[in-house]
Amino acid sequence: MKWYLDEDLSSEVARQLRRVRVDAVSSHEVGMNGSTDDEQLARASSDERILVTFNARDFIPLAARWYQAGRPFTGIALLAPRRIPQTDVGGQVQAILLADASHLWPASSVRLL
Repeated sequence: MKWYLDEDLSSEVARQLRRVRVDAVSSHEVGMNGSTDDEQLARASSDERILVTFNARDFIPLAARWYQAGRPFTGIALLAPRRIPQTDVGGQVQAILLADASHLWPASSVRLL
């Protein structure tokens, strides 16, 4: 699987994932900071990457709009700040590693990590 971390996550998460051979990029690294959520999801999907974010409030309705419009996307992985704080880089890395190990992610699905 390939991962796209939005600006809610530190680029350090992507660096640590790459150290263990997980294909991950950060919006910080590809010049997408400040882009709209729609643009972030479009970028992730055009690169066939699953978007990882803490922003469930905006991305769940966005996923529904895309789905209703027949617009496929690779996937959205939601991190819950109550379970894994935004400051917990190691916890974020572990959550993505567990999801990556499953090798299963249905297209246009939203999942909680």
